Amino acid sequence: MKKREMNRRDFIKWGSSLAALGIAGAVLPGCGGSKDPCRDLTGLTDEEKQTRVTFAYRDKTLIPAKRCDNCHFYVAPVGGSPCATCTVVKGPVTLAGYCNAWVEPQPEGAPEPEIPGAPAEG
Repeated sequence: MKKREMNRRDFIKWGSSLAALGIAGAVLPGCGGSKDPCRDLTGLTDEEKQTRVTFAYRDKTLIPAKRCDNCHFYVAPVGGSPCATCTVVKGPVTLAGYCNAWVEPQPEGAPEPEIPGAPAEG
């Protein structure tokens, strides 16, 4: 097999092509095509964002039996949105998400449950 040597011109073309691919790979994901709407906290106040930290909200539960979509505080998505909401954690939540405020759904007419991990009032 004949070995081909790369001249300066070929090296510059090759290097420029790789650089262009690297830049495109870094820029294109930010064009909005892959942005997850359930992670968009635009419009939330700092206080509302803090509820996500206070209750350790995460997009994917580590406890399969405890998910946002089977929690008492869950509010189902509306208008075709992939994101739900919560009466405790502010902003969009994923159906498979979890936070420390998770409570098993209560039957109709039962008293409203206390929020686990809620800061003490006073």
